[in-house]
Amino acid sequence: MKHAIFSGLMIGLAIIFCSLTRTGTQKIINYDDCGDNNPETIRIMGVNPHVPFAIVDRKGIKSATKACCVKWSDKTKIWYSINKWGKIVGTAKVSDSSYYDVTDCYELYLECLGGSRGRDIYISKPISMEYPEELHYEPNEKEKQELGKFTRQQDLSLVDMENIEDNTLQKPVFFKINFKNKGQLTNIKYVVLGGNKLIVAYWFNNQWNASYILSKEYRYKILAVCDINRDKLPEIIFNGSWFSSWEDMVLKINPLPPNNWKVVAKSIGGATI
Repeated sequence: MKHAIFSGLMIGLAIIFCSLTRTGTQKIINYDDCGDNNPETIRIMGVNPHVPFAIVDRKGIKSATKACCVKWSDKTKIWYSINKWGKIVGTAKVSDSSYYDVTDCYELYLECLGGSRGRDIYISKPISMEYPEELHYEPNEKEKQELGKFTRQQDLSLVDMENIEDNTLQKPVFFKINFKNKGQLTNIKYVVLGGNKLIVAYWFNNQWNASYILSKEYRYKILAVCDINRDKLPEIIFNGSWFSSWEDMVLKINPLPPNNWKVVAKSIGGATI
């Protein structure tokens, strides 16, 4: 009798163990990572063809995962386009999608409902990410001349300071940063440039000084300088493309000296074939 009970117990434990083992090998998708269950979370969609890009919550800014590919393709949801400073300028919704096996994700196509497409970056809520207007600025002649020298020193191409059109994504973006920490300077002038490199530089001692350089076999486009997580410091959204493939990235500055920049989020990316 005891032997029968013991055998039955062992069989039961074996079944439970095997069940747990099988469950552990399954691919579990946590949709909470996509911000669907948190009303405070903001989702960011990358440039056309649109794919999940970034998620913003109280913990900060992070990359969106493949788990978001299906969830974000909902055709009933409204998305909001932003301009180069993060201001909402239009609305759109998903009109179509196509599966791309290389990234194992859906590339989405958005239909504009009103306003403009802005920089072709979309957010999930009508919340302003606009970088304060008083921190935008236009460079003087000395700063323009020095920037020309700086771009030549850095061997930066695919950008034209003088003859560039206003609607191009290659135009340099100038902005200021007010650091709030004790002992730090305020109204520091910055510029971000795209081209065969992604360069962020700051104005000091009457010249431009490199603060961040990203150099791969990419062509870089500046999409926006905005305050994604509303901490009163700018984030730089940019796109890197190589032939038919691309990815979007978010560059964030450390508020503490020496104020280094770091890529904190990347889109799933894709290709147009």
